[in-house]
Amino acid sequence: MGFGAISDEKVKEFLDKHGSVENFIRNLGYEEKLKEKISEEISKLGIESPYEAQFYLVDLGNQLEFDTYVPPTDAGREAFGKKLEELITVRKEDLN
Repeated sequence: MGFGAISDEKVKEFLDKHGSVENFIRNLGYEEKLKEKISEEISKLGIESPYEAQFYLVDLGNQLEFDTYVPPTDAGREAFGKKLEELITVRKEDLN
């Protein structure tokens, strides 16, 4: 029927991310709800500079456990009392 065994590595990766198949199924549609919530929250924000926008995007990326990066020209800029470079998970050196 075209079925095959899943490697132990892939099973571990899946379980590390979702906990169980039951949790995975329960959370289907969660991403769409999350996108709606994010859009709603962003529409409420008073963004007054591009660096504040970057701050929110990097912070959101971090919360969603993505790798985050800003260009070196912006990394030293501040928003809300923090330098953007304090928030990112990937540095220019990591990209080489």
